[in-house]
Amino acid sequence: MPFHPNQPGPSSVLSSQIVRENFADVDQRVVTLNTTVGTLNTKIDNVGVPTGGAVGQFLRKNSATNFDTNWATPPVAQGLPTSGAAGFILQKNSASDFDAGWVDPATAAASWATTATGIGENWIDGRPILRQVILATTGPSTNAWRALRQRAPNTALDYGPIANFHEIVRFDGDIQTSDGWITPISFVASGGTFFALRISLGPPPVANPPIGTIQEMHGDAAFTNRPIALVVYYV
Repeated sequence: MPFHPNQPGPSSVLSSQIVRENFADVDQRVVTLNTTVGTLNTKIDNVGVPTGGAVGQFLRKNSATNFDTNWATPPVAQGLPTSGAAGFILQKNSASDFDAGWVDPATAAASWATTATGIGENWIDGRPILRQVILATTGPSTNAWRALRQRAPNTALDYGPIANFHEIVRFDGDIQTSDGWITPISFVASGGTFFALRISLGPPPVANPPIGTIQEMHGDAAFTNRPIALVVYYV
């Protein structure tokens, strides 16, 4: 049969059929790919990565349940305050956590408090020195070591040990006697008149009272049941 130039030959017909079949195969593959992507997106959504969120937020668990998460804003960092000059010290402004600021030790007001207060100085080993004012009462009898008693009300309860006490640095104080004197601690006079204080470092080696317990002994009735003011420096 003669070949007409305007008629497609057998090879052209075959090529067209192959192209159509290839397009059909590509279409099928696209459908399969779309299905796979959709399934993958569904799985991603189900592993706890929620929608939304803002720049800088982090993923946080809401509960122990799998995939229960949400986007949250990081908490404000709590640390050292800003500013301050060389040589300044950090001083608490209140009992609230993180409420502190830098102050010039030359102008900072001294705090004579009945709670532990830093004085801006360190002991020889680098530990900060604390100061505490103790207002208490001596015991009801002479010649016996007894823990200081509460100033108000004046009860038989011990004052209790100093909190966070590890080692004494220095302590000062005085007592108001019933015969009209203000007498310093470690006072000794004739006739068995004396007044002394000591602070326990706790056991061992002996069965001392708890660490930081302050005891007093006096040898004269004028020192019995009398108010005492004590300033303790410790680490």
